[in-house]
Amino acid sequence: MELRQLKTFKTVAQLLNFNRAAEILNYSQSAVSAQIKLLEEELGVKLFERLGKRIALTQAGETLMRYSQKMLDIEKETLTEVSGWKEPHGSISVRIPQRSELIICLLF
Repeated sequence: MELRQLKTFKTVAQLLNFNRAAEILNYSQSAVSAQIKLLEEELGVKLFERLGKRIALTQAGETLMRYSQKMLDIEKETLTEVSGWKEPHGSISVRIPQRSELIICLLF
């Protein structure tokens, strides 16, 4: 089981749609299906019920969803700790129409 597969699984599980998950992850639909199939084979259970064009999580899929979230959170925490970034970081872009009287205050 790889983190990449868990990210794919989580995206499909949240959207309940293989095609939309593929678009978001920038994968082909067949790559998403292959990753899910490998997970199902490795775990020996079905993660999704295929109901025509619709899908739903099985009991095993719901269990994996909880654990995959924990594992992906640990991955994010590890990357943050190891890279030395303990404070939130990144960039913020704010666009305001010219005639707006909106006042924005950002605190870091």
